[in-house]
Amino acid sequence: MLFYGIEYWENGIQKYEGTFKNDKYFGESTFYLENGDLYYEGTFLDGLKHGYGKEYLNNNIIYEGDWINNYKSGYGKVYNNNILEYEGYFFNNIKCGFGKLYLKNITYIGYLLNDLYEGEGKLYINDNLYYKGCFKYGLKHGKGILYKNNYISYEGDFYNDCKQGIGIIYYDNSKNILYNGNLVNDLREGFGVLYWKNKNILYKGNWSNNMSHGYGCEYDINNKLIYEGNWNYNNKID
Repeated sequence: MLFYGIEYWENGIQKYEGTFKNDKYFGESTFYLENGDLYYEGTFLDGLKHGYGKEYLNNNIIYEGDWINNYKSGYGKVYNNNILEYEGYFFNNIKCGFGKLYLKNITYIGYLLNDLYEGEGKLYINDNLYYKGCFKYGLKHGKGILYKNNYISYEGDFYNDCKQGIGIIYYDNSKNILYNGNLVNDLREGFGVLYWKNKNILYKGNWSNNMSHGYGCEYDINNKLIYEGNWNYNNKID
């Protein structure tokens, strides 16, 4: 049976106004808290928020979008102090799928899983692109590009938010390569090539803990070979 009605809290404050079906909230309706504050306006199904609706806290909107069985599921927008904080997809109250997240000076545009960055995404700081690439569990992980002052500062592999694997590091505010090779935990490790800013090779060889270590060749700025042999943490071994 379908009918329109108003329900009240025990203190006499209006609780619900809208349609009932089989004595359960149904269709376009409005729900209020016991203190009289607006809590929800939108559609119900079998007494649960279902369909499109808006949720409020202290009479300020905190969410508008899709609901399924009382859960935010589908497309929606989240507000904090009436400022848009997130717009994108949810599943069971969790950010999941493509979305845009706005947090103080940070903006994220891309995919999320369990409220964390996951998959392809872009991260902006103060409206400037900072990172573009892959994420895992909210961390930079996989192939990606770092930016600084609108220049690429690094492109290559990441692991758990660190530069790790094969990558290229650039001089600040320049397209010239500083280093091309292997990295571990943001440090040069394994084989790699270090360049002068004029693009000539400075050092080519093995590294450990960001220092020349093992076999390598050193060159002057004019590409003349200075030393070829073994190194021990930046020290030449005669």
